[in-house]
Amino acid sequence: MRKKFAVVAAVMSLSTAAACGSDGGTSSVNDHVIEIGAVLSLTGPFAAQGEAHLGSIKLGIDQVTKAGGITVNGQKYTFAVTTKDSASDPAKATAGVLGMIRDEGVKYLIGPADTPSVVAAESVVTKQDVLWLAGSTYISGRLEAKAGDPAFAKIFGTNPSAATVFPAAVNGALQYQPGTKTAAIVWPSGAASDPYVELIEKAFAAKGVDVVDKLRFDIASTDFSGILTKLKSYKPDIVFTGTTSGAVQAFASQAVQLGSPFGSMIVLGATAGTGLTGNNGKPLPFPYMYIMNRGLDPYTGNPDVTQLFQQYEQVNGKPPALDAQLYATEFTSSINALARAMEKAGTVDDPDAVAKALKTVSVNAGNGDVSFAQNGVLQAPIAVCELRDGDGTCKLVTPGQ
Repeated sequence: MRKKFAVVAAVMSLSTAAACGSDGGTSSVNDHVIEIGAVLSLTGPFAAQGEAHLGSIKLGIDQVTKAGGITVNGQKYTFAVTTKDSASDPAKATAGVLGMIRDEGVKYLIGPADTPSVVAAESVVTKQDVLWLAGSTYISGRLEAKAGDPAFAKIFGTNPSAATVFPAAVNGALQYQPGTKTAAIVWPSGAASDPYVELIEKAFAAKGVDVVDKLRFDIASTDFSGILTKLKSYKPDIVFTGTTSGAVQAFASQAVQLGSPFGSMIVLGATAGTGLTGNNGKPLPFPYMYIMNRGLDPYTGNPDVTQLFQQYEQVNGKPPALDAQLYATEFTSSINALARAMEKAGTVDDPDAVAKALKTVSVNAGNGDVSFAQNGVLQAPIAVCELRDGDGTCKLVTPGQ
């Protein structure tokens, strides 16, 4: 017997909407099924991230199922996922989220994960009776600012906040590059990104590093010749950039063509792929560093993390793209925690009770236990990884180090 409960994951992109469906995990025919609907960026510029997001959901479902599923009041439940490709235009994100809540009766919402869509969705979700797991550092910052506000009591951020991530990233980068004196910030334009640029600049300043320029670009840009020419005029020791893998790849490869107009680079939004192949299929000729928000990366050397990525490949039929490993575990631990919270709350359809329980459970994410604080922000390690001449290492870092 299959009893369905709507649980929707909304992760939007800039791609053209197209529908598709799939299931994750296996279940007994006697189990009730809690449906997870995933609206993901499966095409377009965020396709690699969207595919990895879906993979992380499937991995989480598989882990819950293999651990025995969810038992509430003597009844067994399992998760399943149905996917739909959608655009991450903020207006479409808002309409999609609202439609899922009102038309489908959704009580549990995962995503979106890109900041503009999360900003737009926030105004809708805070007025609805849903439990929301959002995948942007933006929402974690909002949760820190709105602690105690009832409208945010059922909202959870699956990443550490930007105020945590960016100082940790700068600290980690400077551990790899201790002689750094100058930096440049190359970041997408738009009001939603302005606070990130400010946080990065403050983090460098706190370490005595002079930010010589802050250069902005359109998120869909593939031509960085103008920015790189400016960088070449003062050749900073380090460049901090992001936030899509496509933009990072284009920026790095064009930097090589112009003779590497900086000493090293650190990125958010891409992982190992660019560092290994950004030089015309070969490793980049300069140190390349990237951020792993949950500290999960194969280069950590942790066998449990290695096994986690092997499980991802087994469940999804292929490994995540090298520049999308950051997203390959985005929702995995959250789905495990959601299952445990439902058991502790004794319900699968009361988001208030499940939200309260979710703030009291912890799960092993592969490199130790992770949990949600009382303000709803994920408590997890942050790693900064470096690729140099094709060899990688990772360090767990925290702000203030």
